[in-house]
Amino acid sequence: MAYSSYFDITPSKVLIDDSADGIDISIAYRTIEDLYGRNVFLVNREDIALSLKKYEKNISHITIDRLYPNGLKILFETYPSVFKLHIP
Repeated sequence: MAYSSYFDITPSKVLIDDSADGIDISIAYRTIEDLYGRNVFLVNREDIALSLKKYEKNISHITIDRLYPNGLKILFETYPSVFKLHIP
């Protein structure tokens, strides 16, 4: 396999869905920092999902897609809220 830096994942090309309730996006971005600079073809999506679920307990399902040439798209589905707290 030939190597090219053209396919290295860059932080500006990683998209994480921030519309999911109960997910701290800053934790998600910190969790995947070690992926930056790695080849997009060699990324193991199951390892990424397990790592994200380790730190974000509210995730029920994760979808990870490769955005060619050098990005990722991560979408979260969360468990439904058990209760909502309103403090006046």
